Amino acid sequence: MATIYVPGKGHMDTTLFNIDRALHQYDENLYLKFNDEQQEWCVYVKVPRDSDIPDVPVLGLGHEKPHKDYVMEKIHKMDTKTHAKNMLTEIDRHNERIKAERALQFKDAVLDAGEKVVAGALHNKVNWKV
Repeated sequence: MATIYVPGKGHMDTTLFNIDRALHQYDENLYLKFNDEQQEWCVYVKVPRDSDIPDVPVLGLGHEKPHKDYVMEKIHKMDTKTHAKNMLTEIDRHNERIKAERALQFKDAVLDAGEKVVAGALHNKVNWKV
């Protein structure tokens, strides 16, 4: 196995380096990484740093070290550039819906608590003396 030193990444297998470079040339947001959770090689898309989600795997390549031609063929067939952007957009929409729902739940809880305090005060159930 031939290796090459890549600043910021350390020593890399030249096959993996060539795949990573080809991915970056296709779309600068794509890169190759071994997914420890799934125990397979994956193509990831970089998520904008203003997002709270980690980089997203968009293509699983199996347990064995992939071949560059195979990876690029898969990338072109599934139009990863468009697919990755759509996936990130959908994740952002989903997260925004969750944030909006939580904000509404919080607002409802605050209003409910406020109504209870006002109702208690009106019925002299709250002692306001300190």
